Amino acid sequence: MVFCVRGTLLEEDRAAWRRLKAQRERAARKKHQKAVCGWFGDKLCGFGIMMYGILALCLAIYDGMRIGWTICGLLMTFGGLWMFVSLGRRPVRETAAPPGQDFPPSGMPDTPVRAAFFGDGCFAFWDASGKVRLGYSSIAAAWEDEGRFYLFFQNRPPLVLPKRGFSGGEPEAFRNFLEGEQDVPVERMG
Repeated sequence: MVFCVRGTLLEEDRAAWRRLKAQRERAARKKHQKAVCGWFGDKLCGFGIMMYGILALCLAIYDGMRIGWTICGLLMTFGGLWMFVSLGRRPVRETAAPPGQDFPPSGMPDTPVRAAFFGDGCFAFWDASGKVRLGYSSIAAAWEDEGRFYLFFQNRPPLVLPKRGFSGGEPEAFRNFLEGEQDVPVERMG
């Protein structure tokens, strides 16, 4: 199956790009907040277990050193201390990209693609630098929103394909084709 996409990027495409970028940033921020809350809760739990163990040891000493309370107090004290210390530092906020890479790129590419042809095994498109021919394994991630597809690569600017520009095939068939070629689902963005 061969797909042909033609179309220039409009201001609505750039606005959608900004919305998509903001959505990804919000998701990363929420994920980090959950990780920090979980880490802090585990630290508090370890501290609480350690304090309860110390209390059990004090009761064992006060009540005449019962062996059961002493063993329980020692286990809880050292277990809580181990839990508190082993959790380490607060989680660092992860970025969506490896260091040195802006993924997703902060700015939408200014050079619109004049045409893109997707066939079996590879795809080709024409941009400001000329004709580019790549295999589907070069696609790092693929996103879709209500009006366009975004193809991200490791070492080149992303490719934005407006759905209104499809002249060969339907966008739904293209999504299925892309998922079949790259063995990774196309991430649907709200």
